[in-house]
Amino acid sequence: MTDFQLTTDYALARSLPQWAVDARIEAHQHLGEAAWPVFEKFDYFDWPLENLVLNPSPVEQWPEEPIVIQDDLPGQIVHVGNDEVAHALCPDLAEQGVILMDLFEAMNEHPDLVQRYMHKNSTSDDKMATQLFSHMTSGVFVYIPDNVTVEESFSILTHVNNTVESSLLKYLLVVVGRNASVNFLEEWKSYGNTDNLVNTYTHIIGQAGSKINYTSIDSLSDKTTNYLSGYAFMGNDSQIRYSVAALSQGDHLGMYEANAVGRGSHAEMEVLALSNKKQKKGFDTGIKNIGTHSVGYVLQHGAVLDQSFLSFNGITNITQEAKHSDGRQTSRLLMLSEEGRGDVNPILLIDQHEVTAGHSASAGQLDKEQLYYLQSRGIDRRTAEKLVTRGFLGVVLERISSRVAQDKVVALIDERLS
Repeated sequence: MTDFQLTTDYALARSLPQWAVDARIEAHQHLGEAAWPVFEKFDYFDWPLENLVLNPSPVEQWPEEPIVIQDDLPGQIVHVGNDEVAHALCPDLAEQGVILMDLFEAMNEHPDLVQRYMHKNSTSDDKMATQLFSHMTSGVFVYIPDNVTVEESFSILTHVNNTVESSLLKYLLVVVGRNASVNFLEEWKSYGNTDNLVNTYTHIIGQAGSKINYTSIDSLSDKTTNYLSGYAFMGNDSQIRYSVAALSQGDHLGMYEANAVGRGSHAEMEVLALSNKKQKKGFDTGIKNIGTHSVGYVLQHGAVLDQSFLSFNGITNITQEAKHSDGRQTSRLLMLSEEGRGDVNPILLIDQHEVTAGHSASAGQLDKEQLYYLQSRGIDRRTAEKLVTRGFLGVVLERISSRVAQDKVVALIDERLS
């Protein structure tokens, strides 16, 4: 059976409408000619990124963590593997037109909205994006109408099922209307001992005047090879803070980009990463300033342990149209092992003179004076190293808007450092 037959049969088994099946077929036609994404100074071509297993079978073995609906959240959706297993939305928000649901269901119930905003795969897309839109196995659709404010965070939780061979190719489509304000917490977890591929694409559209805080926490196990990507498109006077805590244990590629398209749009992309054992992690994090008076800040902090390799590419791209814009980036690595390797690569692409642009980048070891200060007050060296590392990563951590998310990231950092 060919890949073409597999993806078509999978789509029909999941009851996708014909237009969605046609979109998969069109993307599949581009797959052979699509180029692999480029990560400067980072080689990943021996990774099993084409080992796809499309498995439409329902979940048989469940995660040990209980699936709980939290009444204090405005909205919550939980996927186990490719299946939605829990879903809740505050009735007041539903009455205002807010949508939070499984993407495949939304394709049938809200086809006009999904078709209007869904990414249209083309020959300019790289192989991983084309792979996802050819073989999509799961997804979430969120729609926030104009002028709606959501104070607490929506929860989007995915448990990757590694008890069976089953690739996860997941598309999260988030549309935030004019002058709307919303917070999100996206979490990625896994269970089981079977090796699988995870390929995700988080697509955020912020219309004029919108305000978005989006936090993603990845704690996937070493049984997953991960390609996690995020893309934001921001309209006039809109704002986004996109924070990523990349704490997975498997080999990991992260591709995050915000396009500050509108006049006065403001985008901040932040990555906190930790690598250990023999992990390889590579990140491309960038902001493209297109609108006049737009602002784009990239902040990345990472720690390297054991024999791992962690690479940060920071990309600031200011186009010719982006007069009076501001693009800056900071990327720093903390080397905690003599056998570990790290790379920091700032990239500035500036096509306009009337702008502010700059970068800073560094890689270094633990501060001996800080360690001495802590040890002189009775703290053992191992604990002192953990505290200094947590403080180094805390530069990004403190910028995460949700205290709940901050506490979860701290717990994961402590677990990895132990």
